[in-house]
Amino acid sequence: MKLSHIAAAAALLAASAALAQQPPPSSNFPRGVPPTATGIRDVSVDADGTLHYGPRTVPPNMWVSPEMRATAARIANDTVAALKAAPQDAESQRKALSDHTSERLAYHAQIAMQTYPDVQRSESKIAGVPVVEWTPKTIPARNARRIAMEFEIDAEGVELAGIGHMKVLSVHYANGGPTNNSADDIIKVYRELLKTHKAGQIAMYGESGGCQLASTVTVQLHQMGLPMPGVLGLITCAGGDGDSRLLNNGADPVLSAFVQPEQAAPPSGISDASPRKRILDLDIPKGFPPSYMIAGVRDMALSGMARLQRKLRHAGVDCDLNIFDGGWHGFTEVATLPEAKDALSEMWRFFDRHLGT
Repeated sequence: MKLSHIAAAAALLAASAALAQQPPPSSNFPRGVPPTATGIRDVSVDADGTLHYGPRTVPPNMWVSPEMRATAARIANDTVAALKAAPQDAESQRKALSDHTSERLAYHAQIAMQTYPDVQRSESKIAGVPVVEWTPKTIPARNARRIAMEFEIDAEGVELAGIGHMKVLSVHYANGGPTNNSADDIIKVYRELLKTHKAGQIAMYGESGGCQLASTVTVQLHQMGLPMPGVLGLITCAGGDGDSRLLNNGADPVLSAFVQPEQAAPPSGISDASPRKRILDLDIPKGFPPSYMIAGVRDMALSGMARLQRKLRHAGVDCDLNIFDGGWHGFTEVATLPEAKDALSEMWRFFDRHLGT
């Protein structure tokens, strides 16, 4: 090797070492601000789901189900319409987005109940915490002692109850996000369930902020000296830096809110008022439950889920990451999608293998 090549290699190694000592740059910029676009002014959605923002055009994915293409177009169109119809000041735009999100989740819960009509809904409180109980009309003996705690998305409570023929509790915790108060409410309900169930008979699962809570509360239970649940379902945990946070901003119809940059909310997944560390920032304890993981190729949280899988694998956890082409953040909340049924049916089979009877 020539001396000039050796010198160049040495310089490259020195530069790499210097970079390795620096903290990674954060791509956790505000949600809903696609790069090269200035916000809602630059966004339009064609009838077939083709998305235009700024100079970029993203065509619909022709390899996924027609239902998935149509739903992605509907969600993007509805979000754009809601934001354009609202006053354009920052406070009004944030309120319009929040109201639209609540309406979307309520609509998807109704669709799920129509899709699984044998699942009965009832409201109650456990340890003072509001819960919605999803109970199939018929529960096989194998599932009689099993129960799942669902976080954040009622539709996914209906879906698992209908697919798995087991009882599911959607826990309506404080603040509606992954905060300390929310975790406290979940732990209250879990403590009550431990009076009638073994920990190994209890599943925890959730989407987005609920995914963060399912994972971080499990670590917290271990730290408190309480038994961890038998299995987890981690559906696209909120937050997370990485390529997908940047590259899918605009392609993800849920997390890409298309608001103006100056009006965007802080990154999802961490509450300013009551911050909690994400599962990627925590040590994984020995005996952490087997975990079934779901994300989509168009999901802004995909990078975080990919890193979480490696973190769990390195900790010796039995985990199964499933990535769906064309899937956005939380596509599993739409019960009529073949991809959603596929994802949650496989999650149920994973639960069935690992839950106690």
